[in-house]
Parts: sequence; structure tokens; C-alpha cells
Amino acid sequence: MKKVETQELDLAVGSLCKGRAEGRGLGGERLVWAFSTSAEVPSVLPLAFFPEPCPYREAALRALAGSQKRWRIVSTSPSLAGVRAAAMAGLALTPLPRQTVRPGLRILGTKEKMPRLPEMEYVLKAKKTDTRPAVSALANLVQEMATAISTDAVAPLGRLSTRR
Repeated sequence: MKKVETQELDLAVGSLCKGRAEGRGLGGERLVWAFSTSAEVPSVLPLAFFPEPCPYREAALRALAGSQKRWRIVSTSPSLAGVRAAAMAGLALTPLPRQTVRPGLRILGTKEKMPRLPEMEYVLKAKKTDTRPAVSALANLVQEMATAISTDAVAPLGRLSTRR
């Protein structure tokens, strides 16, 4: 979002877990703790995160700070595939939007005494001064697609390209 403010980008879609950012709301979902379906949860939680700044990381660390859980960061990856792979392999737990949990992962919750994670929100931000029709049309299309997904019982993001 900062790159839109500094005018390096025309548009950006981001997520946040607290408060309200400037921009168009695109819907949201709950963050969950994801971990391997075939591994036992260690007593000291190994964690995989995206690099800072990351709202999922911040939300997870806040939730853990309010719990009695012991933890350590064992992996950082800039990609969803990287943090998911660490979780699928049983190397780490990771906070993810519920929609991104795939086969090979399970959601940890009250049974495992995991702290609840917050709702997160997707936001579209565009330059305030941009009046180019192409940028406006793209922003409108992104919002339209997000609305279609949220009204379709929160369809998996992979279906985005097949809708029209």
C-alpha cells in the first residue's frame, strides 16, 4: 500500500488484520493456524511467516503473546508456497487465510489450545489523483470480481480466472 502512496504503483491489493485502511474493501476472512495433517504439534511451536511487515505475522504474534504457548520462528518465506510447504512438511505452523488451506494441511484450533486469530480484510488502494480510464477500469474489475467471489459462498481464489 505504501508504494501506491509514494506513487510507485497505480493500484495495490493488500490485507490487514486490524483497523480500517483507506481504499475499497474487497471482503475478508478469518486467519487460521495451518499445520501438517500427518505430524504431531510440537510443544514449542515452530512458526513459518512471511517477512515483515506482514499483517498475518503481526496477528499471530499478538495472539501468541496472550497465550501460554511457547514458540520460535523457524522459517520465513516471501511466498505462500514457501510457508505452506513448511507447514505441509510438519516443519512449522503458519497463519493463513482459511481459503488458502489446501490438502495436506489441517486447521488447528481449540482442541490444540491454539489462540484464535482475527478476521483479515482485503483492500484495494488506488492513487487518489489518478484519472486514467484503464486504471479506473482495472480497479472496478478487481472490486467486481471480489464481490462475485464473496457472494458465491467465498469461492476458492483459483476459480477467479474462470468466472465471467
